[in-house]
Amino acid sequence: MSTNKFIEIVKFSKSLLFLVIIQLIIFLIYIFNKKEGDFSIYIIFFTIISLAILTKLKIEIDKYSIRYKLFPFHLFYKKIDLAEIEEINLINLNALNDFWGWGFRYSSKYGWSYVLDGNYGLFLKLKTGKKLTFTINNKEELTKFFEKNNISFKTC
Repeated sequence: MSTNKFIEIVKFSKSLLFLVIIQLIIFLIYIFNKKEGDFSIYIIFFTIISLAILTKLKIEIDKYSIRYKLFPFHLFYKKIDLAEIEEINLINLNALNDFWGWGFRYSSKYGWSYVLDGNYGLFLKLKTGKKLTFTINNKEELTKFFEKNNISFKTC
């Protein structure tokens, strides 16, 4: 980790991808046995699998801003200047309890959230009142980065 920039890349866990694939296979077997399936079902199946495998959240934080991109849904980074942020919290999170699942989710407590893999989150409350949460895996490294760069945050 560089003291100038913190970079985190988060993907869906392999166990979650395995469950998605198993569920889709069971669905395809059901459709195939009913003899009602057509080729479009297989296209949908492979599209969902491909998106789940390719999806990754990349977060870059420096002294001035937070940039993030959820590939393949965001082609370009979205940027938040640190001056626009009222509050930064490092939180413990549970995807099922807090967000009712994984992916791009909404929670009244945490706002729009990017929940992939991990038990920790970077929660931002902007001065506009908007809330954002990002799943992170390297809570300790992010804590060290914030401390070294004098960026105020709370650990919840």
